[in-house]
Amino acid sequence: MATLARLTGVRDWLCEPEDAAGLRAFRAIFGGVMVFAVVRFLAYDWDHSLYAAPSFHFSYPGFDWVKPLRAPWLEVQFGVMALAAFAVMVGYHPRTTAALFAFLFTWAEFLDAATYLNHYYLISLLAALLAILPTPAGFTDRTGSVVPRWALLCLRVQVAIVYVYAGLWKLDGDWLLTAEPLRTWLRAHAHIPGLGPLLDTDLAAHAMSLFGAAFDLTIPFLLSWSRSRTCAYAVAVVFHVTIWLLFPVGVFSWVMLAAATIFWSPSWPRAFYARVTGRPAPSPTVYALPKSRWPLGLVALWLIMQVLIPARCLLYPGNTNWTEEGFRFAWRVMLVEKTGQVELRVLSRRSDGSMSERRVYPSTFLTPLQLRQMPTQPDLIHQVARYARAEAEAAGSTEVEVYADAFVSWNGRPSARLIDPTVDLAAEPRTLGPARWIVPAPSSS
Repeated sequence: MATLARLTGVRDWLCEPEDAAGLRAFRAIFGGVMVFAVVRFLAYDWDHSLYAAPSFHFSYPGFDWVKPLRAPWLEVQFGVMALAAFAVMVGYHPRTTAALFAFLFTWAEFLDAATYLNHYYLISLLAALLAILPTPAGFTDRTGSVVPRWALLCLRVQVAIVYVYAGLWKLDGDWLLTAEPLRTWLRAHAHIPGLGPLLDTDLAAHAMSLFGAAFDLTIPFLLSWSRSRTCAYAVAVVFHVTIWLLFPVGVFSWVMLAAATIFWSPSWPRAFYARVTGRPAPSPTVYALPKSRWPLGLVALWLIMQVLIPARCLLYPGNTNWTEEGFRFAWRVMLVEKTGQVELRVLSRRSDGSMSERRVYPSTFLTPLQLRQMPTQPDLIHQVARYARAEAEAAGSTEVEVYADAFVSWNGRPSARLIDPTVDLAAEPRTLGPARWIVPAPSSS
C-alpha cells in the first residue's frame, strides 16, 4: 500500500498544471528555426542536388521503399513542409501541423543515409513530441493556458539525453588525450588574422576538447537550476555560436539554443513581457488536469527508448568510431574526422566458363556528397557493392562477385584497410548485427 501511495503521489505530481507559456514559446522558436531551415534548403537547391539528381540513394535497413518524389512533387513536399513549420510557429492547429512537419521532414531524412546529421534526427524527435504532447493553440497566450508538468519534463529529458550522451562519448582517448578531431579541424582556421595562430596550438585544441565534454555533461543540469540558469544559457550561446562560426554545422547550433529554452521557468515569457512593456502579464488560470496513466506510460516508454537506442552501439564489437556500427542515432557528435578511398573489384563468369575481373569506381555514379560519406562508412560500402552486382547482372553478367579495396584514415592515424578484401560483399545480407567483413581497427588505435 505504501508503494502504491508513493506511485500515486508521483503521478499526481507529474500531472500538476504548469504555465503553458514556456512550452508555447519553445514551439514558436522551434517552428521559426524550421521555417528558416527549410527555406534555406530550397534556396540552395539541395532538394534537387541531394534527392532528385542522384541516380542512386543509400537507404536505411528496412526503408529501401522510401524514395524521393519526382519533380515537381519533391518541391511541393518541401513547400508544404515550410508551411507546416510556419503553422507550428504561430500555433495554428499545432499538434496536427507538427505531425505533418515531422512526417515530411523524417521522410526526407530517410531518403538517403549519406545525408544523416544528428540534428536532423533531433528535429524529427522534437517535432514528433510537439505532435504528441498536449500543447495549446495560438501564438500568444491570452487565456493563461496550462499543461501537465510531465509534458515539460518530457521535452527537458529528451534534450538532456542528447547532451549527456554527446558528453559521455567524448570520454575517450582521442577526444581527451590527443584532442582529435578538434586539433585537425582547428588547424584549418590557422589563416584567420589574429585568432588563427591561437587556434593552431595544442593548448587551444585540448582546452576546447575538455570544455566541450564538460559542457555537454553539465549544461542540462545547470539550465535546470534556477540559480545557474542565466549564466548557463549565456555560456550555451557563446558555445553554440562559436561552433557555428568555426565548423559547418548548419542549423545545429540554433536548434540546440531553441531546445535549451525548455529548461527555463514555464512562465518566463510572462516575465519577459512584463520587463519589456512595463505591464504585468496575465497569470495562468490554474485548473485540474486529467490524471490518466496512459499518457505517462507512453512518455515513459518514449524516454526509455531514447536512452536505449543510443546505447546499442555498445552491443557491437570493436571501436564504434571505426566500424560505425550503431553510430547513427546515438548522439556521437563531432567525434571523428575520416578520409578514405574505395575501389570495387567485380568478378563475373564469361561464356567460356572463366572469370573476368573489372574495376568499378563509385565516383562514376555517386554525387560529391555521397562520395565523401561512402568510403568511411562500411554499411554504405556494402550497399554500393550490392548495387554494383545488380548493375552487372542487369547487363547480362552471371555469378557476379564484388570485393572492396577500402582504406581509411581517422583522427590523424595512418591509412588502414577497412573491409576484408577476401569477402564477397555483394553476397553478404543486410542485417542489424555485427558485420564480419569489417577489419578490426589498427592496434595503434
